[in-house]
Amino acid sequence: MTDFDATCRFSSLGPQDVGISQFADPRLVGIGGIIKCIPSDFVVQEVSKQKIVSAHGDPENSADNTVKAHRSDEAGYLQFTLHKTMIDTFEVISELSTALDISFSSFSVFGLKDSFAITTQEIAVYGVSEDELKEVNQFDKFVISNIREARAPQRPGQHYGNKFTIVVRDITADHDHARLAITSIEQNGFINYLGMQRFGKGSSETELMGRLLLMQDYIVAVDTLLKPPNTDERHVKGLRAWYLAWEAWSHARDATTARNIMPKSKRQECDILDHLVFFGKKGLPLQEVCRKTVLSIPLQKRMLMVHAYFGKIWNVMASERLRMYGNDPVVGDLVYDDDVEDSTDVNDIESSDTEMDEFSWTWNSRNKIKVLSAEDIESKRYTRFDLILPFPAGDAAYPNNEMSNLYRMYLSYDLGVSQIHFIERSWHGSQLFLRPVYRHLFSKPEDLTWNILSIPCHEGSHEDARLRPIHHDPVLGEMASKAAPLASFTDMEALRVLELKFTLKSGQYATMMLRELIKNRRGTCLSCAETHAADDNYQCKNGKKKRKHIRFDSDED
Repeated sequence: MTDFDATCRFSSLGPQDVGISQFADPRLVGIGGIIKCIPSDFVVQEVSKQKIVSAHGDPENSADNTVKAHRSDEAGYLQFTLHKTMIDTFEVISELSTALDISFSSFSVFGLKDSFAITTQEIAVYGVSEDELKEVNQFDKFVISNIREARAPQRPGQHYGNKFTIVVRDITADHDHARLAITSIEQNGFINYLGMQRFGKGSSETELMGRLLLMQDYIVAVDTLLKPPNTDERHVKGLRAWYLAWEAWSHARDATTARNIMPKSKRQECDILDHLVFFGKKGLPLQEVCRKTVLSIPLQKRMLMVHAYFGKIWNVMASERLRMYGNDPVVGDLVYDDDVEDSTDVNDIESSDTEMDEFSWTWNSRNKIKVLSAEDIESKRYTRFDLILPFPAGDAAYPNNEMSNLYRMYLSYDLGVSQIHFIERSWHGSQLFLRPVYRHLFSKPEDLTWNILSIPCHEGSHEDARLRPIHHDPVLGEMASKAAPLASFTDMEALRVLELKFTLKSGQYATMMLRELIKNRRGTCLSCAETHAADDNYQCKNGKKKRKHIRFDSDED
């Protein structure tokens, strides 16, 4: 059966690999369909705290840190609107920093946006003029506009959220069932998993890099960054040189030869090899060469890797919490204490403060967290949408039930520690304390509207009309159309298409909402060796429970 997300083929990971397995309503049959067949099927617009939707070329679009009259004491910041397709936010920043000859860290963003999509967001930059930005604004995959002065850099997560316009192609549900499924999403929500895009694309496993950084295993970290995709594909044109460069490094630790062989198109790999060559000439031990090379990666990128690792743990724990206790609150669960003022809602690790002079994640102190008692459960004051789970950092509060032991067992098994307080000291010359962050277990969309269309197949046409854009972008539409469609339809029947428009708060993933709605995935049950649809998630036909996510060496079958 076709994967619901056509871009999943770009990743070496599957949802189960990062803890994504449960559904908010496993009994409800999904509507079927495929997302991201073409970039214009997934349109994302950033929404500011004032609920202003970011738009290319819109002078009315100004976030809360822009300045219209005079600048504050913290001078030197500009903010602009970025409109892009077929490139991710970090790649844009890399290209701009090269063109402007400034450091990567001069840029700051509220959040990262998908590459296989058409997205609009706000970016702040320090130390360049408006004329300089306009002069370099000649890129194929992105364009900048609305350049204006700003008071301060942006902080990840400090925006309201994102507005989505999404096309789901080839749905199987009729109109009535689609209404039932969408109503369920609106009322019951979806599990607030961190989506697959958090964990990297291609052969890169961002969460693995995060784990290696926490363990300070720098040699393996460098190997992970340089290793090409599946070695069975070494015959594929364009990958041969990459494999030869990898062999030069992995077999002989010869960074110079590897750099000479590595294709120039592999920017990250070339940059890593450049640093290996530079530090290698200093006569340093291999461990130290690799350590300095890893620390040359911009801090924002390294912290994103750590975020991804904690995100995987959060996903696994969320799945286990739902598997063990179901969707409703139970004794020992955590919620925000609404009796405490200024209780900040941290929806995602992206809500972290990536301030360069003293990195710290957005912090919720323990006295803002409430542990549910039997009286709380009996009062029915709290619902599934109040439940939160921590990222395992700093002095985070843990649920006062079996989940607490599960967190500590996982960390002990995977990292050899019971709790994480500090990471690499030399990242910025001082100890970097990881403060506790919490994330809601369930989310639901706002302002959701939908419509079902039917697209006929025109026989004899050299182009399948069913893959044409529903929405044409006047600026990037031509560039987006050059992307090869990630799905094809072999039959000659008309295609049923669902168009969705909705808003999600900061740090919530549209792909995880769509996963709940579409439910295309199937998997082989280890109990009965048969294939189950997503709505058969909890039990197989033999009545045996689904295998647990977490298995330790001491677990019995």
